[in-house]
Amino acid sequence: MLNNVLEGWQVSGFTELQSGMPFTIRTGVDTVGTLIGLSSITSSSGRPDYNPGGILMQDPATGNLRTFTIPLDGTGIVTAPHVTNPSTGAITILRNSMPGGGTLGRNTFRGPGYASFNMSLMKRINLPGDRQLQLRGDFINVFNHDNFPNPDGNMSSATFGKQIWRPLTDTRQVLLGVKLAF
Repeated sequence: MLNNVLEGWQVSGFTELQSGMPFTIRTGVDTVGTLIGLSSITSSSGRPDYNPGGILMQDPATGNLRTFTIPLDGTGIVTAPHVTNPSTGAITILRNSMPGGGTLGRNTFRGPGYASFNMSLMKRINLPGDRQLQLRGDFINVFNHDNFPNPDGNMSSATFGKQIWRPLTDTRQVLLGVKLAF
């Protein structure tokens, strides 16, 4: 009886690991002065200046760099000419303020990495004759790991540096199956 319980098991799985995808931080406005009149200035706007002594702060809620904060007061790792509204504290990046373009390169930052773990567990039970019963469980995203796309790279956005997108992967899924082979 113990032999029937312990034999016939099969475990398989695969893991996919990727480093984070590169992304570009943009000012979100026409700081270069060449895009006036275009409707999608945000996607084609200029890049800010790189500040080598600047600060990139970890997300205060999670303590990691999946989301981040860059001070816009000149102490951040990227800077752009801006004005601050004294009554609200809102920062506005100035249009046509960087005619030569910013010094920050394309794809300078990397977003969060990607990790996917999937597993299958199967038990084969021999039945009388040439028949076999197979019990199978497939576990997709077995560790229930969330994978996110790049954070918002638009400096003019209120969600700059934050993760505003839905996860790339679904939550854990379990598929159960029974197969009778004869």
